[in-house]
Amino acid sequence: MKKLLVVLTVTGLLLTFSGFGQVAFADTGSSLSLQPQRVGTVAAWIFDQVTKKENGTFIDVVNGDRYWNTTKDNISLTSSFTGSHTNGSSVSASLGGGWGPINATVGYNANSSYTWSYTEAVHITIRPGYMGWNEYGVGRDEWYGHYYYRDQYGNESSSHWIYVYSPRYKLIKATTQYRGY
Repeated sequence: MKKLLVVLTVTGLLLTFSGFGQVAFADTGSSLSLQPQRVGTVAAWIFDQVTKKENGTFIDVVNGDRYWNTTKDNISLTSSFTGSHTNGSSVSASLGGGWGPINATVGYNANSSYTWSYTEAVHITIRPGYMGWNEYGVGRDEWYGHYYYRDQYGNESSSHWIYVYSPRYKLIKATTQYRGY
């Protein structure tokens, strides 16, 4: 049960009573006036009214070398690339309260990144007449929601509707296209 607070100010004297309703009395000189007041809310950054837009959608990070099989037999080779390539989390606005409210809402560490290194290249089998290559990427989630700060009185500030893009895991997609001989 939520407790409510009544504040009565009479010529500088502060008296508090609990359980009487959500009302505050303010000294206005010769008379008293009633003013609604919220009390007892915890100040916090919040990410709510969230909609999941993508769930594990493949996002290409780097493509391996492409090979065209002009033989009459299948070929198997490594679809390699050079260097290291990274995909990390991003948001569409500033996060005044950091990633904590987002992580708490989505249920995992959304502030992550994944790097593909040339040492992770894998084989691909290409049929005769086809071109083939591997696409090295991530499975990404996309979230849309309301990110804001709520003070101890329930007032909102620094409010943004934001998109959150978060890679969840590495993926490899083998791609082939018929090219003929």
